[in-house]
Amino acid sequence: MYLSLILICILLYYGIKNKTDKRTIKKYVVFITFLLILVSGLRHEAVGNDTYAYMNHFDRLSSMKWSEILDGFWGAYLHPGENGNGKDPGELIIIKLLTYILPGPRSFIFIVSALLLIPLGIFIYRNSDNLATTCFFYVFYITMFYPYLPNSAVRQSFALALLLVGYLLLQKDKIWQFLFCLFLATFVHKSIIISILILPFYFFKKTKVLYRWSFVLFIIMLFSYQFVGIFLSMQSEIYEMYGDNYFTQGQSAPFMVIIMMAALYIIGLLGLNNDIDAHKNRLIYGGAAMTLVWVVMVRLDPSIIRLTAYFGPWMGLMVPSSIKLWDKRNFNLIFLIVLMVFVARAVITPDNYHFLWQEMALHERY
Repeated sequence: MYLSLILICILLYYGIKNKTDKRTIKKYVVFITFLLILVSGLRHEAVGNDTYAYMNHFDRLSSMKWSEILDGFWGAYLHPGENGNGKDPGELIIIKLLTYILPGPRSFIFIVSALLLIPLGIFIYRNSDNLATTCFFYVFYITMFYPYLPNSAVRQSFALALLLVGYLLLQKDKIWQFLFCLFLATFVHKSIIISILILPFYFFKKTKVLYRWSFVLFIIMLFSYQFVGIFLSMQSEIYEMYGDNYFTQGQSAPFMVIIMMAALYIIGLLGLNNDIDAHKNRLIYGGAAMTLVWVVMVRLDPSIIRLTAYFGPWMGLMVPSSIKLWDKRNFNLIFLIVLMVFVARAVITPDNYHFLWQEMALHERY
């Protein structure tokens, strides 16, 4: 299914690429957004390790009293997992509110998808002045993040939606509003606090210098990712998975994802040399740089790619414009090659998507 979605994005682009007006971009975004929400909402409950758990969670919360939900709110936020505390209490409030207007867990899955994918669509529409950027953004997102957000992790989907609103505000120099959105998002998933690392790019004027030096940070992370995982796991037992080494499970390291992100970073570097508006585009370069840095964490567990999703949308914006800045004359060829790389990855990557009417076994944890 994910390969089919990628091919739809590409074929639609080549079918209308000669139309460069904003109205065409809007139609493209609306269509793909609707399609992704539909596919996500119609997925089998076994698609995504957490989907079935969240559907049951919705049913449980519908019968819980507000006193039960709010009891220990600050304990769950400040000391998650300790002394019987829960975690990420903002999620409980959001889902409880949704139980008043939604008839059941299946509609909940649809709404979760919409609450993330609509802000994502607004984000790309506001930041895209050509169809190539819009097309690549969705191909990139579907390949790297869509199987997790929103197709598995509900809490992080809510948090990312709030962060995207914050990013749009930050682009308008509304720094305090951005920080407020980020603060609210921490009530839904604490890990989103790493998104604050984009701020050095916002405040530091020498964007090119920061972008280049971020590669050094990437190299450091390659050799110290285990220590970073241990540090994150020490913050709470809830996130102890970040301290586990994926290799101990007998699995091969997902180096392909790291290589692809590094290649996209290099494309950005090639275009950056000719970008006279580098400072204006500093959030795009900053987000792309942090995407590269944090993707190393997939060496602990491939599902930690969800952390990278906090910065990933900026990488999706950067690549097409960087190709044009680097080699405008051969843009169409280079862009096609990049798209084909993503198609090839989708072909060789196992796709466990099933519609709700198809048979599929639940994860072994159930």
